[in-house]
Amino acid sequence: MRNSWLPVALVLFAACSPRPKVTVQAQRIVIRQISLEYVLLEVRYQVHNPHPVAISVLEVDQSLELTNTVAARGQLVKAVSIPAKKSEPLSILLKVPFLPLATPAKELLLGKSVRYRLVSDMKLKTVLGRESRRVLREGELELPLVPGGGLVGLKNVRLEGGPLGTLLLDMVVLVPRPKKQVMETTEVEYLLKIENHTIADGRFQMTRGPENLQKVTIPVSWPIARGATWLPKMALGLPYHFRLRFDLGDETEFLIDKKDTIKVNPFSL
Repeated sequence: MRNSWLPVALVLFAACSPRPKVTVQAQRIVIRQISLEYVLLEVRYQVHNPHPVAISVLEVDQSLELTNTVAARGQLVKAVSIPAKKSEPLSILLKVPFLPLATPAKELLLGKSVRYRLVSDMKLKTVLGRESRRVLREGELELPLVPGGGLVGLKNVRLEGGPLGTLLLDMVVLVPRPKKQVMETTEVEYLLKIENHTIADGRFQMTRGPENLQKVTIPVSWPIARGATWLPKMALGLPYHFRLRFDLGDETEFLIDKKDTIKVNPFSL
């Protein structure tokens, strides 16, 4: 009977011991895509669930500040379940626009390193009820290249073999060169469509050089009979779709995807 107090003490100790707590860490920010209009960031979190049952991340509201000004916001699209006694990654995208140039991202567009501050408010559903977490992360953000380039124009446009022969032209493209790291691939993919007809697609090699942009001239040969209706429209403008893409590593790509109209003087053919 001398140790009859021991079970009571253990119960009291268990009642007073701290409850397991869900922990959230903002691990890193990854640049997923760079275009002429925006940079797409992926914020990666690690969520640890110490409970014996699954929990849910219900909401995540992100706010990204660049040089003390809010540049972008992002939210969790749908709730995510974290299994019992597990740590799981959680990723959320943020799109930071470059335009107008008055936005905080203008420094990134100029190739400068910018101080960022990320604030994330999370709502969780756990076995103990609903909980909230606020996660802060600060650091420096810099693009691996200065966005620019694209389809400069079409030159030396000419017909060979009569009005329904072959359309010959040179497509002039500017491609931004990486500033620092070496790309995993130097192959650049390109595509040019006119009125939904693919007239050029393929790959070319990027070369090293001191300039920010590399100029590439691509010869194009295309049977004009496939686009016989073009001739009367050339002076007014033909709709085109130009796409260019290359990798900057496993996680980052540069992409130009532009639709516009292009004019060609038919009397010069």
